[in-house]
Amino acid sequence: MYLNGRGVNKDETTALYLFRKAAEQGYPLGQYNLGRIHRYGLGVNKDRSAPVHWYRKAAKQGHVYGQCNLGYMYHYGLGINKSLKAAVHWYFKAAVQGHYSGQNNLGYIYQYGKGVILDETAAVY
Repeated sequence: MYLNGRGVNKDETTALYLFRKAAEQGYPLGQYNLGRIHRYGLGVNKDRSAPVHWYRKAAKQGHVYGQCNLGYMYHYGLGINKSLKAAVHWYFKAAVQGHYSGQNNLGYIYQYGKGVILDETAAVY
């Protein structure tokens, strides 16, 4: 509500504080949103590595948007070394939950990814 000014005055500092509090307590939506705040510079300077950190925490708990966004960070090498294999891993997890962008991005990699395949046995993520 504070981030978007819905029902309260817009206050990115308060939003950042509340998302950080939720994220540090292990709440996946707070972790995902904290990643977004850092990625887009909402009330903070843009950061390349912080979004990866917070998206990963959310993704590992099954948060579909965290999974898709982490896949995107790997896909394009944003804040982390580019890895189509890791991108496929996270897009797949989002896709099987019915996430449209995960499905779309996974299809894109399969079509243009030069033979990248899903290897669920690799535990490097």
